[in-house]
Amino acid sequence: MKISNDIKGFTLIEVIVAIGILSIVLMSVYGTFFSVSNAVETSDGVMYRMREVRVFFDMVKREIESAYVESDRDDTLFRVRDRDVFGLYASELGFTAFVPYGRGLHFIEYSVDKENMVLKKKVAAAWGEDTLEEVTVLEDIKGFRVEVRGADRWLGTYNDKKSIGLPMAVKVTLTLNVNGVDHNIEQTFIPKIRG
Repeated sequence: MKISNDIKGFTLIEVIVAIGILSIVLMSVYGTFFSVSNAVETSDGVMYRMREVRVFFDMVKREIESAYVESDRDDTLFRVRDRDVFGLYASELGFTAFVPYGRGLHFIEYSVDKENMVLKKKVAAAWGEDTLEEVTVLEDIKGFRVEVRGADRWLGTYNDKKSIGLPMAVKVTLTLNVNGVDHNIEQTFIPKIRG
């Protein structure tokens, strides 16, 4: 019987080279996939944070634009207190306003929980026996600064009883840490209702 050597196939070296090339291609695809996945996850977190900030500024805009003060009445007010926590801005903003989520005039106060650097909001009806409702507005902030426009400059402290009425403008600045970088986001609002 005669054995023929005509069987065709791949040699061991060809198989090893093919597996090596395939593994290099798969590793680069794997690395690219996870780089893109991490980038998408990071951008989703940033986009969510910026959406929170936009919602906050929209809410504050509506409230400040509908702020109401009568200087001869004790149940209306607009005050800003300049505070800080270990060098970080932690202003307090309190005022009465007509709000879209309640009937009549309401007392609104924004302040920073100094232990956690959380921006909190307190709301209660200006008249009556309603209880003060407190909610967390933004977490993990690096600063909350409120300034009001005086006659010729921005002021960090304001009291409507001493200044007679609403300020000309209110500037709110939030400092946030996004991906290890501090960002100041600021908007200016003008109260619309004059008593």
